[in-house]
Order: sequence, then structure tokens, then C-alpha cells
Amino acid sequence: MFETLLRRFKSTGNDYENGLSSTFKTLSYFAALWDLDPSSEEYTTALSNIKAAYVYDAITSAWSSHGDQRLMEYCNSSRDYGTRISEEQFDQAFDQWIADQTPGINFGKDIKCLITINMKLYMSF
Repeated sequence: MFETLLRRFKSTGNDYENGLSSTFKTLSYFAALWDLDPSSEEYTTALSNIKAAYVYDAITSAWSSHGDQRLMEYCNSSRDYGTRISEEQFDQAFDQWIADQTPGINFGKDIKCLITINMKLYMSF
């Protein structure tokens, strides 16, 4: 599900941007799909919404240093990927994330990942 979104345009060894990823964060999305029927509309909707949640969770620091404990919270919660994150929620979270960034001349791995995602979503090649 992340292949199209995170694949680098030109690869230099590692084919994917992983600046917003962690093992447990990625596992949480698959855990959310585990009990859903892959042929159901609920599964398709959740799969579509997980892509936005991937970015939203990163910019809201939902996974900052929680590891396996955080995964258990996600698996045991009623985290609903069937409901789309509103544009207003996303805008507010992104504005806060930008305000928290330290200006610099170099792009960090999170910025590189966001640029890759943006390019994949909004540019046509």
C-alpha cells in the first residue's frame, strides 16, 4: 500500500523514503486491517485513509518514542481508519508542525519523505 506513495523517483540504493516510518508504526496500520475482509468496502476505505493517517500521525508526533507500547494501544483501541481525517484537522496539524520546525539549509529525512509523498500525489509523470 505504501509502495506507490514512498517509492523514490530516482533510487540510489534504498528505493523508498522512510523518513516518517518506524517498524511499529507501519505494523499498526496492518493490524488495523487484520480483521477486515479484503473484498469489503470497509477494507478499501480503511486502506485509502491509512495513507493520510501515515502522514497525519507523523506530523502530530503520534509515534514519538513509544515503540511496542504504542502499537498495543493502537491494536487495543478503536482507531477508526474508516473515517477520513478532515481537511481542517490536517491543516491545523500541519500548521503546528511547520511552526515547530527549526529553519535550516538541509532537508531532514522527514522533509524528504513529505516531498516524495507530495510529488506522488500531485504530480503526474
